[in-house]
Amino acid sequence: INAEYGGAPALDIAATTGAAVVGVDLAEGHVERAKQYLVSYKERYPDIRAEFYCGSYYEIPDAVKALAPFTHVVMQTSIFYAHHRIDDVLREVSGVLEPGSGVLVTTDFLRKAPLEDVAEFIRLNSMGTVLSKEEMESALKRNGLVYCGGEDLDAHC
Repeated sequence: INAEYGGAPALDIAATTGAAVVGVDLAEGHVERAKQYLVSYKERYPDIRAEFYCGSYYEIPDAVKALAPFTHVVMQTSIFYAHHRIDDVLREVSGVLEPGSGVLVTTDFLRKAPLEDVAEFIRLNSMGTVLSKEEMESALKRNGLVYCGGEDLDAHC
């Protein structure tokens, strides 16, 4: 899970489910903010288990790989930046997943954004095209993962 939003999505998952979470984000500021938020979360949830690392999903940091295997990998909006290197990302993700576990790709945990807003975000951030449902399904299969469903954004771009 990236550490965007101060790691709130990861911390919320850890607090509500009891799961241990590991957040990885390219932006050092996001990681530092997530570590600060973790301190405040520990006041309310003393048993919370969360760690945050700076790194890329193109090459998952060795410190994170050492914690593998993971039962789930959650990728947020950042996956839209990787459409041109999706196989690199999914190969890395597949390498840290426990067999039979899953990947969840989501646009946003914190608000229910209409798909038109997500498409506008992609357009404004010059991300170009995004993967269609069929392209994502094919990429997942190429990397030993299974597509279980989703929303195709093509009609909204």
